[in-house]
Amino acid sequence: MATNAPATTGATCIAHPVRQDAWWVTPLLTVVVFVGFIIYSSWRALEGFYQPGTTHFIQEPYVSPLYALHFVKSGWGFLASTNVSPALFVLPIPLFFRLTCYYFRKAGYRSFLADPRACAVPESRKKYAGETVMPWVWVNLHRITFFFAAALVFLTYKDTVEAYIFDGRFGIGVGSLLYTLEAVMVTLYTFSCHYFRHLVGGKIDCFDCPGGAVRYSLWRWVTAWNVSHMQWFWASLVSIMLIDLYIRLLGAGVIPQDPRIVF
Repeated sequence: MATNAPATTGATCIAHPVRQDAWWVTPLLTVVVFVGFIIYSSWRALEGFYQPGTTHFIQEPYVSPLYALHFVKSGWGFLASTNVSPALFVLPIPLFFRLTCYYFRKAGYRSFLADPRACAVPESRKKYAGETVMPWVWVNLHRITFFFAAALVFLTYKDTVEAYIFDGRFGIGVGSLLYTLEAVMVTLYTFSCHYFRHLVGGKIDCFDCPGGAVRYSLWRWVTAWNVSHMQWFWASLVSIMLIDLYIRLLGAGVIPQDPRIVF
């Protein structure tokens, strides 16, 4: 059927005027929130060096998720002798995992590098090499950091279980609930990862082949989570900061006591 619509060319797209809506709000919020979290977590990591009994990062039975999870309680000897914050040994893992995350590559490029600035906003770049050249090739290590991040998720559940034990008795405190929220959010973020989705359902020719049905079920399950991967990214980040801030306020006496019910 004939149409009077003009043909669209590459030149027309490039010459398209900059959008008039507030497209810059999302990139700006990304920078503010993510940089704010890095500053906060760095301050907390450097604030409480390995000092048994300090209130900076531990309020029994709670241990800040920024402080090497259960490693603080187990008491690494070399950390005590060097007076190095255990957070410095663990924080790089989730930080690198998030920086190389498929979602954050888009958000990071737009927010921190303004390249591209947003959809339908012209670029000044004439060539595009993707992530095949330095320094961008390093983001492909995401598939390796995933396994370390997944291991930390399981350790998070260990701390979550311990958050319900008060002097050998089962109980529920505000910190317990915050730990549970954090564990769920971190799980949803980590295992909604695009790489994990490819890991369970990629490189297979047919789902009807032996073992294919199981992988197809896993792929559909991860795909359902993957749809909200961006939301899990920010929700998990906020949940980590909430539990750490709660422990810090308990230690500082700003919150006098953790409300809890012990059975």
